[in-house]
Amino acid sequence: GLHSLQIANALASYDCLSKELVRSLFSNEFMRKLDKEMEMCGTRTTGYPKVLRQTLMELNRAVVLRYPGYGVPWFHHNYCTEHAADLKKSAKSGTAEAVALRQEVYEELCSVMGGWRFVREDVTTKHFNNVDFEVAYNMRGEPLDLVSNPRMEAAVRRVAVQVVPAAMYTEDTRAMMMRPRVAAQELELEGWQVVSPSPQAWNSLQRAGAGQKRSYLETLLRQGAEEERTEGLL
Repeated sequence: GLHSLQIANALASYDCLSKELVRSLFSNEFMRKLDKEMEMCGTRTTGYPKVLRQTLMELNRAVVLRYPGYGVPWFHHNYCTEHAADLKKSAKSGTAEAVALRQEVYEELCSVMGGWRFVREDVTTKHFNNVDFEVAYNMRGEPLDLVSNPRMEAAVRRVAVQVVPAAMYTEDTRAMMMRPRVAAQELELEGWQVVSPSPQAWNSLQRAGAGQKRSYLETLLRQGAEEERTEGLL
């Protein structure tokens, strides 16, 4: 069962998931097979049921966001709510390098936006994708104070700043690996703009001077705004 779900997730990430396969995977018959697999695990100390259920949730989310015309409902809200802490933990890398990069980005982002009140950390979206840092802008293009505006009524542009460490890029082409790439795509499908500072560019000797990393973040955020305006005109 797990292999079937993993293959379907891979196909979804390449926009190659057929309606027929989705219908089979979300059929009552296949769901009964998955239930039987988890029953067979019994009380043994195995992580299989946990991995199986999370993979099913990820496929459910992918189909809902990427293929809304397939008619599959989002039925993992309660599961995600109950396991929110574990899902957040699995979405982030806990290496020393990743933690250091995240802290650096947070500090520079606060400087760019005008303070910590304009940056919200560890946000969970409607479909339980994790946002490392959220920033938002009003219709005049001004940063929103997220402490005094928690419900985001005035937000017309929400940006997810995703911190992806170097270990989650390929060594040869420096391309983002599948898991963070899929997460970024799904955030965009949920209506977010996604900004991901390249760890290679961030740690470049060209940005060793004071203010260089800050200027890099400002450029990324500005490019995101320009792309939104271009899409609006189209």
